[in-house]
Amino acid sequence: MFQRRVHPDLPPFISPRDRAKCFQPFLFGRDSPAPLIRQCKETFRPTLTRCLYLCTEAMEIFQQYYNIDHERATREHKKVQDWTASRDRPLYPLPKDGLGELEDFFRRGDEILAGHESSSCYDALMRYAICNGVIDYVTTELAIHFRDDPRIVGIVGEADRESIYLFTGIPPEEQERQGATFVRPNSIGPDIGDVVEYRLPDGQLKKITIEDLGSSKRDGYWFLITNAEEPENEIRINSSQMKEILQNRV
Repeated sequence: MFQRRVHPDLPPFISPRDRAKCFQPFLFGRDSPAPLIRQCKETFRPTLTRCLYLCTEAMEIFQQYYNIDHERATREHKKVQDWTASRDRPLYPLPKDGLGELEDFFRRGDEILAGHESSSCYDALMRYAICNGVIDYVTTELAIHFRDDPRIVGIVGEADRESIYLFTGIPPEEQERQGATFVRPNSIGPDIGDVVEYRLPDGQLKKITIEDLGSSKRDGYWFLITNAEEPENEIRINSSQMKEILQNRV
């Protein structure tokens, strides 16, 4: 059973109608004046944070299935990807325009979220993200690294430290103490093929490429990397070593 571990300080969703009011001009307005966009962002930021939090949590559930039965997990994940990516066979209709359609869209999304199946939760969140640009929208504000534990890798632009606190449990003063590194927008952790440039303590720049990644019960998450100086030599590092690299990313 999918158990939600929502942070106790995370605010509840605002009502479907209030969400519809926020998004109506943002989605369907002929032009999007800056004040309206700012208003939508300020009103909606905690809700978007919660969505990304749950979405990442659902991905962690999928990771557990991969460890138990990789073949089945791959099949199930493919189904979810088809559901979320296909506009020909949507799980539920997309809103066309108007307040009523938007309100109904959010209400049905909430009904799916109320279930405890990891796939339906993931599907609802991903469709929500795809339709409304939630993932892009949130990650241009902050970048979080999810592997063993939630930790700030970097902050992009004018990040809301209170949202980061709700998201990670790390209070603003601790965020300041950590001195977050600036990273590329729209990145949640490294992926295969990513090239990461980082700075060593002595100031020297290094560049690595992530060739493969995975996890095991014994070692946890691991990354297979090559560096620009010796591309033929593959090195396997653990998540702690990768965190250190990402914290010094340039």
